[in-house]
Amino acid sequence: MKKIVFATGNQGKLREVKKILADLNVDIVSMKEEGIQIDVDENGTTFAENAQIKATATIQNSTGYSVDKTVTMYLMANSSGNLV
Repeated sequence: MKKIVFATGNQGKLREVKKILADLNVDIVSMKEEGIQIDVDENGTTFAENAQIKATATIQNSTGYSVDKTVTMYLMANSSGNLV
């Protein structure tokens, strides 16, 4: 079974994504479950930029990233922010 690391600390988002992707036969795990303990400063100007920042920080702090920048894991990130 393939594993996807979901770059989130939000357990509600994790549950929602697991439910949406349940039919894909993949294991969705959080950063914490993968042993990645980081606090990402999402300082982009758009949700897409923040998701990219989060994905980059997560992969660079994982065992799925090597010195030659070869990525050996699947990763997913999102940023939905807060709108008022």
